[in-house]
Amino acid sequence: MKKILQELEMQVRDGRKGEFYVTPPTFRTDIYREIDLIEEVARIHGYGNIPETQPYISEKPESRDLRKLVEEKVRTIFLGNGYTEVINFSFTSPQSADVLNLPPESEGKRFVKIINPLTEDQSVMRTSLIYGLLLTMKRNVFSGSEDLKMFEQGKVFISREADELPLEKSRLAALISGSRYSDFWRAADNSDFYDIKGILEGILENLKIADVRFRASADIPYLHPGRAAEVVIKGQVAGVIGDLHPYVLEKMDLKKKAAVFEIDADLIGSAFSEEIQYWEIPRYPAVTRDVAFILKNEIEAEKVIALADVQHQDLLDKIEVFDIYTGKNIPEGFKSLALRFTYRSAEKTLTDDEVNKVHGAVVKAIVDATSAKIRGE
Repeated sequence: MKKILQELEMQVRDGRKGEFYVTPPTFRTDIYREIDLIEEVARIHGYGNIPETQPYISEKPESRDLRKLVEEKVRTIFLGNGYTEVINFSFTSPQSADVLNLPPESEGKRFVKIINPLTEDQSVMRTSLIYGLLLTMKRNVFSGSEDLKMFEQGKVFISREADELPLEKSRLAALISGSRYSDFWRAADNSDFYDIKGILEGILENLKIADVRFRASADIPYLHPGRAAEVVIKGQVAGVIGDLHPYVLEKMDLKKKAAVFEIDADLIGSAFSEEIQYWEIPRYPAVTRDVAFILKNEIEAEKVIALADVQHQDLLDKIEVFDIYTGKNIPEGFKSLALRFTYRSAEKTLTDDEVNKVHGAVVKAIVDATSAKIRGE
């Protein structure tokens, strides 16, 4: 085996217990696994010279690659929601950072430079997947395909000190633009921030990742202020999501709005859980109460929901936002946030008095903390 591999211009170094450490030549890009070396030996030695034996069957199940498992789950969810997977080059243009309006101190400007690039547009390694998705969007739009749903899973490369290898990070990114529905439905609705947020929420929920927050941010240079957020998982910023800034679209010569997200795939992989939680189907009916709060615009719905959750009311089952309104009869700088509170007991059917007592305490806590007013009172 050693002689065969050496004659194929491979470097073979002896290891312990008859092991070989093999380094293939640079032109043999097809060899990167142990089985590839076995195939080379079998090919040269002759398949007919290999004696017949019973295949070895391990008593232990093969361990699964968690990273691959997460990638496949994410891919299945995207494809099931009508998204198309794209694979862009890892090489990109140094102008990508300027298109994304990144500040000088940004990690996104710490490019790894290619020594012998084929073109200036592919002279550095990418630091973000967003620019590649924008190029793909541009090519499709210029070809007449304006309704787009696409995603990419891949590596980004961040330069470090001169004598250090670059930092490689796995990322997951997606872009949506154009009509929300097919032309056959004759619907004029365009996709927006909430569509891309919905697919991300679905992915994180399917991966059973808990403690996820979307924290509004106006400091993401390539996203529209007021339509952008940081994705926070278990207290750690995992990525960003929002509508692309008009400046970025103008730089790319794009007319239609687009929403994107980019998230740390390694972080969601480490937060992924295969644990399944379940509970008994409720035996008793739920009771709902709807309340519209008039709040200052800067107060997020998430904060209001968190205030209600803090009450730890055993009967409070679920809180949902079903309407946000600004305009007529709402003061300038304020909004109407309508929430639906669902109450349920696992032991009995609730009476109105029991629900009103708990509901009153929850609403009072929100009003006291936010100085909100109840719409209609």
